[in-house]
Amino acid sequence: MKGSQKITRIYTRGQIYYFQYTNYEGKRCQKSTGEKSKEKALEYANRYIGNSNFLIESSLIEYVSLFCDINTNPKRKRAKLDGGAYSKSYGKLQTRYAKLIYDELKNIPVLSNKNLSDITKYDLIQFKEMIVLKHGRRRKSQLIFTEIKRFLSFAYKEGMINNNISDGISNIKYKEKKRMSISPLVISYLIAHKKIFPSIEFWAFFTILATTGMRRGEVLGITPSRINNGILTIDRQFDKEEFIPPKSGIIRIIPLSKLTLEALSYVKTSGKDTRLFNKKDGWITSGFRQIKGFALARFPNEEEALSMLCPHVLRHSCNTNLIAEGMSRMLIAEYLAWEHQDILDIQARYTHLVARNLISVAAKIDELYTYKSNEIDFKTKTV
Repeated sequence: MKGSQKITRIYTRGQIYYFQYTNYEGKRCQKSTGEKSKEKALEYANRYIGNSNFLIESSLIEYVSLFCDINTNPKRKRAKLDGGAYSKSYGKLQTRYAKLIYDELKNIPVLSNKNLSDITKYDLIQFKEMIVLKHGRRRKSQLIFTEIKRFLSFAYKEGMINNNISDGISNIKYKEKKRMSISPLVISYLIAHKKIFPSIEFWAFFTILATTGMRRGEVLGITPSRINNGILTIDRQFDKEEFIPPKSGIIRIIPLSKLTLEALSYVKTSGKDTRLFNKKDGWITSGFRQIKGFALARFPNEEEALSMLCPHVLRHSCNTNLIAEGMSRMLIAEYLAWEHQDILDIQARYTHLVARNLISVAAKIDELYTYKSNEIDFKTKTV
């Protein structure tokens, strides 16, 4: 390469500003800034030249590492420069995905050590295939690949690379795993018999999972400050040692059933922002193992579903049982925050729902999961 890049002229074509520059080989080039303001156009042009000088020898993994810290995140820096929106919660979520990508790239040195400007569509397709091979067509695979495409599209937009190599490459198609559903009779029986649980606290944890359909991390993230007059705000989840945004950043407000409120009344904390469930690793696994053993002995005809008993099975059971009872699928989708509700049409997706519209869902959960001792399920044998 010869010399360094420099801007030689900035001018308008129509309403958009362009700029001319000489590249490393001394060749004259031109590029659109996409801006109508001369001030912003100059900022873009200078950033383009500066980024090119900085990243010309930078590797893909070095570029991704910038997104692993919210303070060095290029998108956040761009938002600050332009006055655009970039929330702290979104930044944390993007940091989480960036770390997943970074961990994957560490195991692929042939790709990760390539200069950013040398990455091709074929490289990206190969990365996609490796992710699917390693993780399957899971949500995690989809998120990793979608996010690296966003990073590369941003690099193109910022002038760091000459071509948007992610353009035209399809996302990983999400393949929903078969989820087993546990009947209302079994769930209501378990909730009604507190003594079979390892502790009253674990009973409360189980009951909240079953009667809200919340994800495990969302329940672990509950603090008293999130509950007000029987309404729960789900705006975060707890993962490992920290609070992170809820899945895909979806915040929701839901009314709680009487069963859920009863379960919450059994859990005490030392402060408004102290987590209700603050236990060591393995507490959930060992607790579910004990309940699973009891349930399998009591309800052998539901062995297939009960053998998979875990927080997410309770979530899917809540969904399935509500649908079976004729509850509006749109309301269920809102209550459980399903991302992949293909049953909803475009009009339904844009229907605004508030917490009071979901009261019927909470009432139906109470009806489903309140145990009736004289109830007989012809599918279930008791021992």
